[in-house]
Amino acid sequence: MSNTEKLEKYLIEDSKERKGYFLDDDLSNGKVIMLSGKWGSGKTYFWDTKIKDSLKLHAYISLYGKTSIKSIESDLYMQIYSSTNNEGDFISKTCSTLFTTYGKVFKPISIIDVQEGERLVIEDKHKKAIESIQNSAVICFDDFERKSKEIDLNDLFGFITQLAINFNCKVVIILNSDVFEGKEKDIFANVKEKSVSKYLKFDPTCESLFNMIFEKYADLKNYEEILKNTFSEVKIVNARILIQVLDNVREWVNRPNTSGTSDFCLRYFVLVNTNFILNHHTFKSKLIKADKNGKEILPSNASWKQIDKSELKDKIKSVVKYVNLDYEKIETYISEFNTYDSDFIERLKHKVKIIEKQKDSEDSKISSKLSKSKDVYTNYSEALLDLIDENKSFFRSLHFMKCFRINVYGDSNNQAEVDFLNEINDFIETGII
Repeated sequence: MSNTEKLEKYLIEDSKERKGYFLDDDLSNGKVIMLSGKWGSGKTYFWDTKIKDSLKLHAYISLYGKTSIKSIESDLYMQIYSSTNNEGDFISKTCSTLFTTYGKVFKPISIIDVQEGERLVIEDKHKKAIESIQNSAVICFDDFERKSKEIDLNDLFGFITQLAINFNCKVVIILNSDVFEGKEKDIFANVKEKSVSKYLKFDPTCESLFNMIFEKYADLKNYEEILKNTFSEVKIVNARILIQVLDNVREWVNRPNTSGTSDFCLRYFVLVNTNFILNHHTFKSKLIKADKNGKEILPSNASWKQIDKSELKDKIKSVVKYVNLDYEKIETYISEFNTYDSDFIERLKHKVKIIEKQKDSEDSKISSKLSKSKDVYTNYSEALLDLIDENKSFFRSLHFMKCFRINVYGDSNNQAEVDFLNEINDFIETGII
């Protein structure tokens, strides 16, 4: 059983044998629960699609755009009342403050002037909202990384703790495991021990995250195997990327021209789209029928080497004017790393520092030549490191294309296939099919 399946069962199972944690008021009322996992791993998606609909009463509060505790209180109050009474937002946007904080949260307010000559009595509605919260409501707070700097972290966790205790409700915090930095990281380390009663780790595998999200893509069922295998190959554990790529695949396969939906093309689609999301680059494919001497060779798509060579040389010329950085040397460095990960650039630079600096110290001719130039570089390794720094996304993209063997598309001997690949490239780059 996967981590997501275990969590779902633990939280909302309703059987003769046991009740899920959220359904057992004796266990969870008055508690603050933290659902923690890596950025983009699908925590909010899991909450929306697997958990909330099984709860009797719930509210979801995004901290995005909130600038004060009062605005959070206002959002919570309106959501709870609306969900229990099937009403929309009954309070004018001109009414910004409904409650005080902490021990006096939801203090009744009898009358608020909305407009001159118009008054809205809210005391009864306020009472109903409080009664609902006290009736085992589950309140979820999300988007901590997007909260305004104006909201003090101590005050926020104080409010959340008092909310759970005063109203004997359940409060869930959805949080990236590494959301806080600097001073807030230290504050969080201190307050979480006092505030959080239960920690839940959200740690899906590539397959379980894909399966959870793919439930909403029944129209792509015929392509499920190749899509799942390709995502697993790249080890994508990011709900946003999965959803974005699957949305694009859906648009691609449902277009009037239904060609280009073979496993060959769809694998390419997923890889190129993922690379574009991560590294913001696409590459063109073409057939090469002869070498530079006119000798006939087997037609093939340009491999990543052939595709990117001219583009990289242009970048080299624009960045380094006095040093002859050759493509083959850079290609050699990139080829030494066979596993794609986010630390590739740092590992590449470390390799350059070790090898090229040794060469620089041994090669007095290069050092002498560079010292006479007007360029700021004093050696070859400096120039190469600067080139990498100024073109990080490009080098990550080359690395991605190599690691996932985009060069296998060089085996094509079919112009129509190449046209499909470039149609995919254009769609991903422009968003227009």
